[in-house]
Amino acid sequence: IDAGKFVHYYSFQGEAGDVITIQMGRVSASDLDPMLYLYFYAADGTQTAVAYNDNYAQSTLNAAIQRFRLPSTGVYLIVATR
Repeated sequence: IDAGKFVHYYSFQGEAGDVITIQMGRVSASDLDPMLYLYFYAADGTQTAVAYNDNYAQSTLNAAIQRFRLPSTGVYLIVATR
């Protein structure tokens, strides 16, 4: 992610009860502030935001969704942005 490309998408198949961690760190000497979103895609095509994070610790520019238990079985989308 840089000044020109501000978003990346990643998808995966998850099972209800799986515990996941997603982390995104800032490249040193960069002022871009990472942000993560996690969406669930239901069988009927609806999408629901189930988690997000901007700064996982005080005074950092890193994002993390830590030890998140997936609520449903199906397809998930990670949106990594700034």
